[in-house]
Amino acid sequence: MGEPTRMAGQRERRRKGRKELSRQDILDAAEHVFGLKGYHEASLQEIAERAEFSTSALYRFFNNKEALFIGVLARRGDDLMQGMRELFALNCPPRQKLHQFVDYAISFYHQHPNYGRLFLRSSSTDGARSRTNVLSVVPVAGGSGVNVEKAD
Repeated sequence: MGEPTRMAGQRERRRKGRKELSRQDILDAAEHVFGLKGYHEASLQEIAERAEFSTSALYRFFNNKEALFIGVLARRGDDLMQGMRELFALNCPPRQKLHQFVDYAISFYHQHPNYGRLFLRSSSTDGARSRTNVLSVVPVAGGSGVNVEKAD
């Protein structure tokens, strides 16, 4: 491999790494704002300010507010489900698995309180406007991933 080709490959890896860090910063900010205010009350401008990006920069990563919301749910949902899969794969009595599951869930939501608030707000049934169909986004135990199709 020639020197220019190798350098171009390194530049591309650094660029992709910076882009992923920026995406994670945006998701962190969105999780915080959505968790505190809920989907409908949160604004992209507030999320952008918290992430220290311009609002237009958010659109380079997410097409719209809904896509950003789904990104937040999918990221933490994937993390939550991976831990649950590992727990349920353990070879131990069901009662012990249940206790471990409860401990895991409490720990997870303690580590990610904004996600917990976001999930609770989003899955509430206190009116059509405030209800986002979160269950269509969050992965199901034993599933292969998240369904990011818009729910009816």
